[in-house]
Amino acid sequence: MTFIQPMSPGVGRASNGLPAPAGTYDLITRIYGPDQAAPNGSWKFPEPKKR
Repeated sequence: MTFIQPMSPGVGRASNGLPAPAGTYDLITRIYGPDQAAPNGSWKFPEPKKR
């Protein structure tokens, strides 16, 4: 699990934290070496979940 948030996720989870602005932002990802499912649209990136 990756924590994308403006504050640190805590000492035990710091290695899984990515800084983000406090307001709204766009999440951009990059896919390396995908099979045909990504380019043809049959695979979708999992929707991020708020916790």
